[in-house]
Amino acid sequence: MKLRTLIFGALLLVSVLPVGILAYWQQQTAVSNEFSVVENQHKVIAKNLTIALDRYATDLRSAFQLTTENLQNPNEIEGLEWHLSELYFQHVCLIDASGNIQQLQCAMACPAAEKFSETVLLSIRQTLQAAANEKGVIHFSHITHNPKQQPAIYLVRVMADGNTAIGEVSPQYFIELQRAVAFGEKGHAAIVDNIGRVIAHPKPDWMNSMKDLSRVSVVQKMLNGENGVTRFYSPAVKADMVAGFNSVPGVGWGVMVPQPQSEIYLHAESISKAALTIAILGVFVASFLSWWISGILSKPMQLLADAAQAVARGDLSSKVGLSANPRPIEIRKLEKSFNQMIDDVGRKNTVLVNLAHEAVSSSNHKSAFISSMNHELRTPMNAVLGFAQMLEMNTQEPLTENQKSAIEHILRNGNHLLELIDQMLDLNKIEAGTLPLKMEDIPARDVLDESLYLIRERAHHERVEIIDQTWGGKLPLLWTDSTRLIQVLLNLMTNAVKYNRKGGTVTLGCEQVPEQMLRIRITDTGIGIPAEQQDDLFKPFERLGHELGNIDGSGIGLSITRQIVEMLGGQIGFESDEDKGSSFWVDIPLSNKESPLEEEINAADTPALNSKRHKNEGVVRTVLYIEDNPDNVHLVEAIIGQFGYIELLTAENATIGFDLATSKRPDLILMDINLPGMNGLQALKRLKQTRETQDIPVIAITSNTMPKDIVGGLKAGFQAYITKPIKVTEFIQTIDQTLNRVDKFG
Repeated sequence: MKLRTLIFGALLLVSVLPVGILAYWQQQTAVSNEFSVVENQHKVIAKNLTIALDRYATDLRSAFQLTTENLQNPNEIEGLEWHLSELYFQHVCLIDASGNIQQLQCAMACPAAEKFSETVLLSIRQTLQAAANEKGVIHFSHITHNPKQQPAIYLVRVMADGNTAIGEVSPQYFIELQRAVAFGEKGHAAIVDNIGRVIAHPKPDWMNSMKDLSRVSVVQKMLNGENGVTRFYSPAVKADMVAGFNSVPGVGWGVMVPQPQSEIYLHAESISKAALTIAILGVFVASFLSWWISGILSKPMQLLADAAQAVARGDLSSKVGLSANPRPIEIRKLEKSFNQMIDDVGRKNTVLVNLAHEAVSSSNHKSAFISSMNHELRTPMNAVLGFAQMLEMNTQEPLTENQKSAIEHILRNGNHLLELIDQMLDLNKIEAGTLPLKMEDIPARDVLDESLYLIRERAHHERVEIIDQTWGGKLPLLWTDSTRLIQVLLNLMTNAVKYNRKGGTVTLGCEQVPEQMLRIRITDTGIGIPAEQQDDLFKPFERLGHELGNIDGSGIGLSITRQIVEMLGGQIGFESDEDKGSSFWVDIPLSNKESPLEEEINAADTPALNSKRHKNEGVVRTVLYIEDNPDNVHLVEAIIGQFGYIELLTAENATIGFDLATSKRPDLILMDINLPGMNGLQALKRLKQTRETQDIPVIAITSNTMPKDIVGGLKAGFQAYITKPIKVTEFIQTIDQTLNRVDKFG
């Protein structure tokens, strides 16, 4: 061991290590103490809020019981209306089994009709059922919307005569109680109901929409009746929080008092700053003395050698320590130049690292946004395109020509929107390097026939003739991904039709070219591409001046096409003359295997949809649909209505759906995956583990269209996986085939 290493290590160990340990211990102690104080404070605040809410719940029960027992003679109780208003009751009424209001005590507002709102009764039906099971006992509903679409809580009591007393309470008391709690910069209180929906919160839109926080860990603990202090991630503040929480016994309300952990660390940091400053000073002094003494006893060049080796390993913070000790001028200049070089390299490296982080962050945000928008757009498009298909297929009520034209516009533009979504997803996968490919030996004839089949309808609609020059000749095997190659050809032929003239032609041809490639050429008689714009043709989002025209498109189709062709090991090119037309070609690698003999296939043999009906139409079948979106429920009701032998049951969440499945034992279950509370995958697992439902086939109907989602759903046990927007004919066929299978093997 070198003398310099021995002296430096010994001095550093006896001086720096104790100081560093002491500083670290002091800092950690300060943080621990600060968290302990804050947690105790939050626990006390949460407990006090719980006591206030418990007292408020007791007052509500007492006032509601007093009112319901005197509804026939409300005037005998002096100040009853004022007392109810003080507790934020809107009104208390007695309704019969049909929902008609028999008796009424108004407080802050009266019902708008003589019959109680059916929408409200539907939303609190679980509370009504619980009250029916315990006559005379007062039950609190979860937060829901009243007929004016304002948040409200309902008290329910089934009277001895069978009528039901219902009291509507405004959440104003909760809001005032929540607003009274504020501390730090972002510390606040939040109150949720017995199923995790927001009653009171600093975010007004969360209160208006009664946002569901049941998946937040601290809310789950409150719903389980737990009390205490916990740490969790808050989606409201978008930060890690520490929170005291408590649940109100008897009603299940939850109270939490969160505060960002960063504020606690900041406060603890100020406490430990003095100790840390002293520790840093001690470390600096000890290191300086150790390095100075060891430097005197070793050669100056060793410093430079060590620093150079450290830089070679990637440590750009390593420098040569300049010293006041007598040294040769050449060594001093060399040390200074070396340090300057490291500074310059370090600054440039920092800039590059920051740019790389920004690029990765931007890409991640874009991917998350595109994935989210895929789900959010497909859900409403399911209802739009689904009902449009139902109108188009309705033979009992034929549409007028204007209506048919409108439906065609809806379907065409809706499908175009889905194409744009799929293109954005493909572009995102390509940029992320996650676009899946399944390379195999594929007959070129199959790929060309499928592509032609898919484009003919659009070409006919645009009055463009498709000419197939590949028919009748022997075509080789290709080594490719058939799905992606069809996507490439369909995109090129779609452009050839879209940018063509009425009465024009699109010609498909192919020929074998050197380097074991098959060249597939698509030639049109369209408007062509100006020479000055041809260099920009394959750039993303470049529409070559058609942005303001009446030809739809996003400008990313050709960019995706070129990238897919290159991923398949091929090439793409084009030739174009303005006002004369364009010719695009793609070269695709040939297979190493010999091509089998091809049989003549009549174009009329193209597979068509088998729309035969269930073989046992006389037998009534029960189908359960679990879906929280009312529009999607109405769509499936309309489709199922076409089956005279199917009875449809519906449930708005998995919990209700599971109860219906176990009690009714339907022949088939249709289920969304993105359900509130228990999601579709969790519900499927529970159904498969239950003896009464384990053999019932379950079909997923969801807007999760990513390949990993589809594979995961089928692997989890779904009989089939239907993506939104649904294609009505395929949807009907899937139900038909599944029920046939139930008859055959059930």
